[in-house]
Amino acid sequence: MSARSAAVTGAAGYVGINLVRLLRETGWRVRTVARRPLAGIETEGTEHTIADVRDASALTEAFTGVDIVFHPGVARDAAR
Repeated sequence: MSARSAAVTGAAGYVGINLVRLLRETGWRVRTVARRPLAGIETEGTEHTIADVRDASALTEAFTGVDIVFHPGVARDAAR
């Protein structure tokens, strides 16, 4: 049986990065979606997508072929 796969939005945030760690530790294949590169986490074997959660085409591509999507990511106002 092959490993289950997941996409995680907001993977550079506190919740997302800890979810990625947990998934990897339990044998999941993980594809991350974040606005910036991940820092401070061992992510060998993890696919990374730099994208904004408001970019529908990037999300469609990132979510293709995964078993489940975890969505702790949020859209932030660029003016903040």
